[in-house]
Amino acid sequence: MSNQTQAYDPAYKKKIDLFRRRFSCREDVFSVRYTGTRTVIDAATGAETQEDYVGVSPQCDNYWVPNLCLIYQKKGGCAECTNKKYAPLTDAWIGRHLRGEKDLVLFMLQKEGIRFGAVDFDYGTPFEDALLVRNFSWNVLDIPCYIARSSKK
Repeated sequence: MSNQTQAYDPAYKKKIDLFRRRFSCREDVFSVRYTGTRTVIDAATGAETQEDYVGVSPQCDNYWVPNLCLIYQKKGGCAECTNKKYAPLTDAWIGRHLRGEKDLVLFMLQKEGIRFGAVDFDYGTPFEDALLVRNFSWNVLDIPCYIARSSKK
């Protein structure tokens, strides 16, 4: 089943709808996480080494379009671009995220305010810490709280 077909499969559509209800966010823009490798030159020795990096950037419909994208043209980056066309958050993008193909970064702040928050526990005792936050949220603040385990760990 293709990604496009899967996004509209009734069973999969339920997952996407649940995601949209749980993670209410801006629909007009979102970011994606990317990784890469770059060459770093040591200032003292002049030695070159390869370094992995991670970044986040708003998803642009003009990314890598030859006559529009400054990155493709090697003339600059997204910050200087006048051809930005931010992609809306579609069911297809959410489907890619749910299948583990893309890490999405959602913008929680909307005109109506913030409707959800997220916390990342990478150090110490992450599961126990997450349970403490969940229990405090539910039992003390009466705010629904859900725990999701990262697919990267």
